[in-house]
Amino acid sequence: MDAFAGKSGASLDLERFAKTAAQSRAPLLILGELGVGKKSFARRLHFEGPQKSDPFVAVNCAFEPLDGAGVLGRLKAAQSGSLFLDGVGSLSMEAQEAVLKAILEGTTGQGGARILCAESRDLEIMVGQGNFLEPLFNRIGAAAVRIPPLRERKDDIMPLAELFLNAFSAETKKSFEGFSDEAKEALLAYDWPGNVRELKNSVERACLLGKPPLAGLQDFLPFGGAFGSQAQGSYVPQSGMSLKDAMNGFKKFYVERALRTVGKNQAETAASLGIQRTYLSRLLVELGIR
Repeated sequence: MDAFAGKSGASLDLERFAKTAAQSRAPLLILGELGVGKKSFARRLHFEGPQKSDPFVAVNCAFEPLDGAGVLGRLKAAQSGSLFLDGVGSLSMEAQEAVLKAILEGTTGQGGARILCAESRDLEIMVGQGNFLEPLFNRIGAAAVRIPPLRERKDDIMPLAELFLNAFSAETKKSFEGFSDEAKEALLAYDWPGNVRELKNSVERACLLGKPPLAGLQDFLPFGGAFGSQAQGSYVPQSGMSLKDAMNGFKKFYVERALRTVGKNQAETAASLGIQRTYLSRLLVELGIR
């Protein structure tokens, strides 16, 4: 499912960029918030380019630690295709040096894999903090593209929602024809902090819960998702609650929202919250989150 099926000005600009960039073998940096579709964009660059018949090897750098040998192994696996380093800022210094060496020695040029990188954090700040190699940043950042968050390309919301609805209708064997007017209004009013990933997950839940022909607003509500009483991303404690209960209520709301955003993947949720996975597991038990 294409994360850039919309017709906003931003998506059209990205489409034009992709057509040109796909023909290049130069390293490229894809920037954007979590869930905007950086991997989808990298796949588009690969499969619309001359290397489309060769492997597309994707590595989530935050959850698959690589050393120098690991980088070389992934480059070899990609052959003359593409190596996608998602969350490149999480690479160890040794791995960063291996990537830089491969670029400088030209092993990623003609006959080698193209390196595509993605990051949701500010790599310039990480360079200043000494956590990312400046020469590597200069090499991959020379051709950088930013994917705007979904809240900045509202014209994409309904085309994407309809694309997801059609796909999940087929998977669930339900003949949805579209969304109710109330659901459309809510879809367009919501800011989508989890971006395209959150929209996709929300539509999937609506397909599972709803009954054709239309996915209605009520189909999004039972999971307390995008259109619940806390739709605007706020938590309001009840009057008379103790400070402890109010704090726990907020933590439960915030963790549950993070889980929904990444499709209940605990490792990715922990990373998005900036905590260890073991601590997240403890929170799930303490807060009664399933």
